Amino acid sequence: MTDSNMVTQTFSATTNASGVASITVPLASSVYAVKAEFAGNDYYLGSATAADTLVTVQATGAKVTGGGWTSISTGRTSFGFNVIPEATGFKGQFQLRAKADKAKFHGNTAISLVVSGNTATWTGGGKWNGTAGYTFQVSVVDNGASGGKKGDTIKVVIKNPSGTVVFTTGSTPVALRGGNITIH
Repeated sequence: MTDSNMVTQTFSATTNASGVASITVPLASSVYAVKAEFAGNDYYLGSATAADTLVTVQATGAKVTGGGWTSISTGRTSFGFNVIPEATGFKGQFQLRAKADKAKFHGNTAISLVVSGNTATWTGGGKWNGTAGYTFQVSVVDNGASGGKKGDTIKVVIKNPSGTVVFTTGSTPVALRGGNITIH
């Protein structure tokens, strides 16, 4: 692969039992010339693309920030977050405090982010009460003004390493009682 500054990088992938090789490479926004080659093995002859394929990577998309609190059946739940797309993935934090059982979650990894209009959903990993290996999914709706007066909503699901839900705000998004969510 050669970028727009004429810097060339080579990446390798191993062919699986079905004869398929693939690799995922995070790329900064730019234009790349990509060429695929197979050296061959005991069963197949080597091959290469006849010409480079041009790939254009656009700049990263929207970021999502927010904080506040809501009231669910288990009591007051406070939260704060940010998730920011970068050329090589995402960075972000997600903090949650559930007062009823004094549970704490600190999400320090953002894996995915999907933004559509005033709605955003992202996933990541972190620690539940100090224990690592937990995953989370957060969905928010940004309906405008701060203070929860315009109906910003949040839905949170946190799972333990075996996939069992340890915390949820419920099956549907809940309105903020205070705070603000912003999709930039």
